[in-house]
Amino acid sequence: MLERDRIALRKAQAEIAAQEAAEKEEQERPIREAVENLNQIHRKIHATIRERILTQPDESIEDGISHCWVDPAVDGLSMDWNLAMAQNTDQYKAFIAENPWYSHDQESMSQLFGYFARQRHPIQIITKAMFQKAAERLREYGILTERPAPEPEPERPFVNLTVERPPEPEVHEGWDLQTGERRAYSAFEVSRMDSETFRRVFRLTRAGMQLPDVGPGPMGYRP
Repeated sequence: MLERDRIALRKAQAEIAAQEAAEKEEQERPIREAVENLNQIHRKIHATIRERILTQPDESIEDGISHCWVDPAVDGLSMDWNLAMAQNTDQYKAFIAENPWYSHDQESMSQLFGYFARQRHPIQIITKAMFQKAAERLREYGILTERPAPEPEPERPFVNLTVERPPEPEVHEGWDLQTGERRAYSAFEVSRMDSETFRRVFRLTRAGMQLPDVGPGPMGYRP
């Protein structure tokens, strides 16, 4: 084959390839547009639900069914407000102990406790399982602050004798009861706190929790 023939063949092959690519692009364009439209709809729905969770009772628009789960163990239970506060604090401590991803700070506490308070019939008595399900719901919509994952250890050349660096301690920011200043508390210190100390350190006040003197009933409320 002469050189000019090889050049003509390559040119023809390039033209055919370009034409096939253009045809494929045109065929796939409606699919890409449909996928992008679906993604836009999904983002709008996600933003709408997120806004409703932040400001209104977490209920389905279609039928008004609540997405705020109530533990059958406390459904219909009533108790003194101070006793409920102590019970909730203990259950909250158990929840944060089992969820290292959860950033136990004022904003997260406000969102988590506020979620229960925003329901159509605000919930007073909260169990660890209820904190768990509510946190997962808020986490799904990017409402809760998550604790940053620890950075991976850099690769080091092997040596016979090494000293492993201990992991960063888990700490929670609260207030010093003596000075009133902010300070960090270790997970061990938090686990040793009684309910009253925990509430004072992390300022879980009546106003902050916004809990009424009623307990959940069959639909999450009972006077």
